[in-house]
Amino acid sequence: MSLLHHMNHRTFLAFAGAFALAALVLLNSCAPATEQNPYGVRGSTAELSCIVEDTLASQWSPSPGEAFTAGPEANEGELEGITFTDPVYCNVDESLDEAKAAITAHPEADIVFARGSVIDALSDEGLITPNFTALNIAEIPILDNVSLVAARAASGAKSTVDLPKTRLVGGGDDKQSNEWRLAYLGAWNGKIAACPDTTFEGQAFNQALASVGLYSEESGQGGTYDSAIANKITVAENADAALNLVKTGEADIAFVYTFDLASQPDVKSFYDVPIALYSLRPNYKGGVLNTCQHKDAARWYLNVIYRLI
Repeated sequence: MSLLHHMNHRTFLAFAGAFALAALVLLNSCAPATEQNPYGVRGSTAELSCIVEDTLASQWSPSPGEAFTAGPEANEGELEGITFTDPVYCNVDESLDEAKAAITAHPEADIVFARGSVIDALSDEGLITPNFTALNIAEIPILDNVSLVAARAASGAKSTVDLPKTRLVGGGDDKQSNEWRLAYLGAWNGKIAACPDTTFEGQAFNQALASVGLYSEESGQGGTYDSAIANKITVAENADAALNLVKTGEADIAFVYTFDLASQPDVKSFYDVPIALYSLRPNYKGGVLNTCQHKDAARWYLNVIYRLI
């Protein structure tokens, strides 16, 4: 019996080993093969065509090797030979429809630059391949210094409008007291232009208000304003519309992101909303479209700028 038992044990081990080897071979055969030049090719020469979310319009630069004006710069020569055509801008606040329509209308497009959630959604739609076999999606470090601000008229009677001063002991405008200036808006006599909670600006502003008890949802979406300020806030269609209300005098201040002010010389920021009050920070990515005809250059560009984060 002991000899038979020993033989059965050896047979089992042999079978288990063969099964494991077969499973490994099957797994490897099913795994996607790494694409050629998965991180692109240094020295690639191409003029890349881009579809760009419109909130990035103020950041765009046509300079060779520099799609964006803000952010760290690549080493000299790393992106030489890569240029960009004038981008096709699209609005993605409400849905993906405009971005998808732009991709369909521009089959020559190589890259989409948009907030991360949009790139991920386009990947789910099968228009961009995730980073399984190559670098097709990467964060872009262009908005590290972007923040939510209050803006007022650059000149005229309303150019000196201000938020309530802190009531904290000492009255200093230090970091802590600065956070509480929003908390006193209930007793403030002025009109505020805000953005919808489907936008970066609107959601972040609502989060800041929630932090000081003036909005009902911490997420910044789907809530209501406290009765103390509800009649002071006008929710505009978007950031441009909110800033226009300031320019026409229909609002005293508007809460927007700093990039919204780039093309608005008639308004200026005067108060940075403390970052501790809101969690929503613009996170943008670049995505190489599956139909891209210049993948070596597009991936190399993403590779270089991603390493700058």
